[in-house]
Amino acid sequence: MITFLPLAITQVSEHHACLGAVSASGTWLRPSPILVSDVERYDSPYRYFWWAAANVSQSESINRQPEDCYFLDDPPCPRLIECVSSSRRQAFLEAHLDASVEEAFSGGRTLGLAKVLVEKVYRSESSSGRPLVKCEFMDSTGTCHDWMIAERKFKRMFGLNPSSPKRQKLYPRAVDVFRQMSVYFVLGLTKPKDGISGRFGGSIPLVVGIHTEPDYYAILGALND
Repeated sequence: MITFLPLAITQVSEHHACLGAVSASGTWLRPSPILVSDVERYDSPYRYFWWAAANVSQSESINRQPEDCYFLDDPPCPRLIECVSSSRRQAFLEAHLDASVEEAFSGGRTLGLAKVLVEKVYRSESSSGRPLVKCEFMDSTGTCHDWMIAERKFKRMFGLNPSSPKRQKLYPRAVDVFRQMSVYFVLGLTKPKDGISGRFGGSIPLVVGIHTEPDYYAILGALND
């Protein structure tokens, strides 16, 4: 049995999500499988800043990443334990912070947490024409990065058509809102992809979780109405 607290949720297919979480010992975990339907449940066991407990084992996949593990129960049935109150969340994030993007991915890790300054949020496209939301940000060392935002919660704010006139207004608003608060990005690397090279060895870096103090989502959501 292990206890974990989700800090990142992305959607990888129509039916499956990916979870990044911190264990009680401070290590990062990526438990699976995670169903989108379970993420969307009103009583979801996968909630930001909620400790949960489940039986897991280290993944034995040939292409596993260090944080990968799988639920032993079928279907998975994590048990919610305790919520980290809003007044304690920033302290919790600071306690699990990496000094930089480089440190977040040191020692072979593929999940980490960085405090950032958001410079720009904008629409882009993949090589196949799929719409993307990207972000230019600076970590605590002053190093600049330009990555795709994969977090499910943030992406849903922009809807299925992030290039619509209504959604276009959200990009500069998002920057304005982020500039008024402390911003923490959960950073993740995909599994290595064939034909891709670079500083992360064929893996694509993503923003997989976004946390702010105060909470950006309610403010941006109101501006999106």
